Amino acid sequence: MVRKEKQSSRATLSSDDMASAVQDVLDGKSLRITAVEHGVKFQTFQKYVAKKRTTNPDDDQMEPNSTVRRVFSEEQEISLCDYIKTCSIMSYGLTTIQALKADRNISNTRAEQAKRRALARKRAINQQVKPPKPTIVRYAVPHHLQEKMLDISQLQHLLRSKELTDAATQTENDQCLSQESLSIEKAHVQVQVHPTDLFDFNVEVQPIVEVLVAKTIEEALIEVLEEEELMAMKEQQRKFLEYMATNTSDEIESDFNENKFKNFSQNIFRNNYMPNLITSV
Repeated sequence: MVRKEKQSSRATLSSDDMASAVQDVLDGKSLRITAVEHGVKFQTFQKYVAKKRTTNPDDDQMEPNSTVRRVFSEEQEISLCDYIKTCSIMSYGLTTIQALKADRNISNTRAEQAKRRALARKRAINQQVKPPKPTIVRYAVPHHLQEKMLDISQLQHLLRSKELTDAATQTENDQCLSQESLSIEKAHVQVQVHPTDLFDFNVEVQPIVEVLVAKTIEEALIEVLEEEELMAMKEQQRKFLEYMATNTSDEIESDFNENKFKNFSQNIFRNNYMPNLITSV
């Protein structure tokens, strides 16, 4: 789509005529009368006169600026024309309401596509393999330094050798041992604890243990009895259903035989006895 060139408001007035007209105004002639005489718009002629008064007389331009800056290139104008033709074909024969509905559907489709793309992008970000966060022990410690730290701790553990004399107070090899407390004779008699001072096991603890054991055994027996009762009920229900099924089949068979005998007797009566009762016509 080629744009039309903008026509100058001076019509066919040459640069010399425009310069002479501007000079007449500068000499004292009326601006409006001069514009009417030369056939130029008053606003355009006023701009030329103001330009002549403000700029250098040798640098002013009196030629009409008819060139127009192009907004689009030729390829862009061709693609724009094709787009306009496609839109006109799509909306040809449609009312205003129908065209608005079609436009709304297209915009909704684009919005849904954008939403799906955003969800897919978010899903891809969540599915990316992320490096594990460092633990508190290994926080901001390089791998080679971690190995060195482990080796040093193992060496310290091997080199730490202490004699353990009492098995009752023995601790693990990798744990620090506290200093041995010095025992002073006749200094800790007031805090001495005898075996029966705090509590008596046979009097205070054993009854509680017996009650707990009895309750546990009772609950276990109740659960076993409930399971046996449920199994007995299921067996009784199965036998009852089998009995009902056999009785139902016997009743159905007896009804079928009875109906069959009844139909047979009716056929015999109709064929042997009924013809003798009907008079010939």
